[in-house]
Amino acid sequence: YRYIAPDLGQDALSAVLSTQREDGFVSITMTPEGRNERLTQPPLLAWAVWEVYQFTRDRSFLRTCYPKLNAYVEWDRAHRDANGNGLLEWILDKASENCHCGESGMDNSPRFDEGNDADHIDLSCFVANEMDVLSEMAGELKMEEEVGRWRDEYERIRGKIQTLLWDPRDRFFYDRALDGRLIKIKSAASFLPLFAGVATAEQAEALVAHLTDERTFWRPFPVASVAADEPTYCDDMWRGPTWINYNYLIIRGLRRYGYKEIAEELTRKTIHEIARWYEEAGSIFEYYDAEGRTSPKQLTRKRGTYLDVISDYGWSAAIYVQLMRDA
Repeated sequence: YRYIAPDLGQDALSAVLSTQREDGFVSITMTPEGRNERLTQPPLLAWAVWEVYQFTRDRSFLRTCYPKLNAYVEWDRAHRDANGNGLLEWILDKASENCHCGESGMDNSPRFDEGNDADHIDLSCFVANEMDVLSEMAGELKMEEEVGRWRDEYERIRGKIQTLLWDPRDRFFYDRALDGRLIKIKSAASFLPLFAGVATAEQAEALVAHLTDERTFWRPFPVASVAADEPTYCDDMWRGPTWINYNYLIIRGLRRYGYKEIAEELTRKTIHEIARWYEEAGSIFEYYDAEGRTSPKQLTRKRGTYLDVISDYGWSAAIYVQLMRDA
């Protein structure tokens, strides 16, 4: 929206924040009938507000949003860190057969198959990124104590991600069960340390090597949501197919660490595949075949027990516009 109606972009974010509870919680859903009082979603609101602000420079909007965004991150830290180690955990639905972690957005990822509570790499990175952004916002608003506070918190969680979620033998990030065991499922979530800027230079280099490996993530339409050498790899939702939102976050991370050529290649591949399947199947879709063979209309969604792959999908379409501007 910031490119065509910046005020509407601000209004959309303000509308979400208007549903926030007094304790800082922001629900996964909000309707005229109410909101889900149990589940939140990946915290990206501060980042989104900051992205819009870079375009509008509307400081009053930033000033209004800042305390709400601050409260949301504090809620996550207070309610999604059961073991108190500074890393964060999603709520799991252990009774569900096909959606173990709807809160994460990666509903049926094999990361959650064992049903173990864990420090999760994606939630920890999303919160780290929000802390980084809140520090930038505070600087823009001349709130120097807040700058230092969020910078310290960012560095603290950054260090924990680098040490507790990193496997030096595999040279890869994983979720960490609360008993300390790494859950060794290779998924696209493990590239988020690039997006959040929390990987060391050496860790980033190792992640890029995994990312560009044609045997695992760099399939004909990268990035596979699960590595192709995982036994669970298939065409079902978060168990292999490519998601445009994660491609964009990974592209942003590659640029952040200076891997511009790989970012540009991933941008080109993503644009090409979205356009190719639009021409063939007449829509922009929720997710795509990482092998580049099967129409999105024919992919599996939660073992075929739920909806088909969703057509006219909002974030895929929006990110296509963003990628075209960046290309």
